[in-house]
Amino acid sequence: MFKWSLFAGTLLVAGSALAKVQMNVYLMSKCPDAIRAMRDMAAVYYDNSKTLELQFDYIGELSNSSRFGVECPHGDTEYGDADTALKYILCQQQEPKKIGTYSQMAHCLIGNPTWLPATQCALGTEGIALLQNSVRSAREKSIRTSLTFTLDGETRCLFNSGHWVAPEDGCPGGGSVPKFTESIKALEKNNRRRV
Repeated sequence: MFKWSLFAGTLLVAGSALAKVQMNVYLMSKCPDAIRAMRDMAAVYYDNSKTLELQFDYIGELSNSSRFGVECPHGDTEYGDADTALKYILCQQQEPKKIGTYSQMAHCLIGNPTWLPATQCALGTEGIALLQNSVRSAREKSIRTSLTFTLDGETRCLFNSGHWVAPEDGCPGGGSVPKFTESIKALEKNNRRRV
């Protein structure tokens, strides 16, 4: 079962909520660092998909004067990728210059039975509200670096200037897919103890 939230890019996988680890990815869809880091994030997710609840949120500034009510360093088309799942984000990022165009959105939704409602939502008031809520969520957590990811609400690592860098606590365990997986397994074990 999937919950589709356009613009906010939420993908929640059904299962035992108490035993799962919440993984949030905060990004700017056109950011070169986010495009590179998403390869690692995809590997982390697919290696641990039964363990994770995955959600994407966007980084930007709320603004009444911009097209979608959000300003981003990469312009209005930053958020045009209206992602419905990890595969969609990865598809969009294959051609970064086309992110935010209708043709790229349609290309990445081909074969998806919900492409029409997804497109209507993304371009309508609901999609814009989801985008604004997504940006608000990142701002409330003071997340400004694309790409940042958290596990169970704690910042795990940042990808900046072409490599994984440490947040205040030193990117616990190191910045690599195997180390991220170790962190997820440890959190999963801890969550199961609490159940």
